[in-house]
Amino acid sequence: MLRRHRSTDPTDRHLSVDLGPYLGFDHPDPECYAAEPLGFLCNVAGSMRVWPLPCGDRRLAPAVGQADPEFPFQLLAAVGEASNFPAG
Repeated sequence: MLRRHRSTDPTDRHLSVDLGPYLGFDHPDPECYAAEPLGFLCNVAGSMRVWPLPCGDRRLAPAVGQADPEFPFQLLAAVGEASNFPAG
C-alpha cells in the first residue's frame, strides 16, 4: 500500500511518499523484499518528498536519513522519470 500526502498549499507542488510499504513487511510472500538501492533507502529514511523538475518529465526526491542514532545523518536523493513515481 502506497501512502501519499499532498500539501494543502497551492504553491507547493511536492508529493510525500511513505517508503515503509516498499520494505515488504506486509507482503503475503515472506521472500518479498526491496531490491537495492531501494532497500537501503527505505531502511534509513521513512519518507521522501517528490518534486517535478523544470524539464517536466523527471522528478527529484530528496530525503534525510539515519540508520541508527549512533550513525551520522545522510542526505539522500533520487531522480527518476515521472512514470516511475505515483500520480498525484
